[in-house]
Amino acid sequence: MKIIFDQLAAKELAEKHLILELDTFSINDQSKTIYCLIDNIDFDKLHLIDEFRALHQQFVEHYQQQQYQQCQNLISQLKKYGFYDVESYYDVMTQRLEKLCQDQQLNK
Repeated sequence: MKIIFDQLAAKELAEKHLILELDTFSINDQSKTIYCLIDNIDFDKLHLIDEFRALHQQFVEHYQQQQYQQCQNLISQLKKYGFYDVESYYDVMTQRLEKLCQDQQLNK
């Protein structure tokens, strides 16, 4: 997995590669989105790319809307696709989401 910090580069690469949005954060009051390029895709999984990409996009949208429980549910589905380049990303997000869910419960 390669990390991309440039939105224009991500859009250009998306024409020929699997590009996924990972996160958006602020630096010096500017919003920055980071992406990843998945370059190790098994031939037998090529037919799953569009479905996986759509499910990952749902994950990102739920995350941005702070719907953390839905994100956790989607991670388990996303991992079943076997795109191992992003497995560690989903592991990190699982830990982050557990904390965010706890924080949400405390703030209710």
